Amino acid sequence: MVDWFSSYTDQSQYYTRTKVQGVKITCEGDRKVSQNPMLWIAVVVPRDHPVFMQKTPLEISRLVQLPVLVKKYPPDRAWKDHHQSYDNVQATFLHVDADAKSQGWGWAPPEWQSYVGSVLIVRQDKKDLTPQQAEVLCHFCYDYMQSKFEASLEGRMTRDKVMSFMTKQKFAKFFKDYQKEQMSFGNHWASAKDPFDD
Repeated sequence: MVDWFSSYTDQSQYYTRTKVQGVKITCEGDRKVSQNPMLWIAVVVPRDHPVFMQKTPLEISRLVQLPVLVKKYPPDRAWKDHHQSYDNVQATFLHVDADAKSQGWGWAPPEWQSYVGSVLIVRQDKKDLTPQQAEVLCHFCYDYMQSKFEASLEGRMTRDKVMSFMTKQKFAKFFKDYQKEQMSFGNHWASAKDPFDD
């Protein structure tokens, strides 16, 4: 039986050929049950995992040229009846509608606003995605872009202006700035891989 959500424990050539590294973004319930405070956990999945059946990457990720796909994990029986345990703000903001012509502009779809749970995030091109890269993408959507969406919704910024911030160049700079900030707390971010380095 194929293990769709096995933990990432090896970087051998076998995994390079047959599996892809993605990231599990954990919800509040999973963090409590596992007693693991980590939000971003590296995992490996088969290259034919159902997540890759999705054809449309998340809009913000597409605009910054790091197109990613996301799939929800099934809820754990230990917390599935507790609404708050599904909270996953990081996954919610990844799904903010960035289509300037959309009526849902600036908001995540209803199904990503509640009962989210933990999610799997992978690169659409099936290249490895590291926890640091997923973390920066989440913070880009929330820390960097959310205030701009709010300004647009309140009429203080045009949608075209908001769109101008969602580029590869803006994200690459945000990645470097975020890495530098994290390195001030320790050297564990020194080796963080730039998502645009092949």
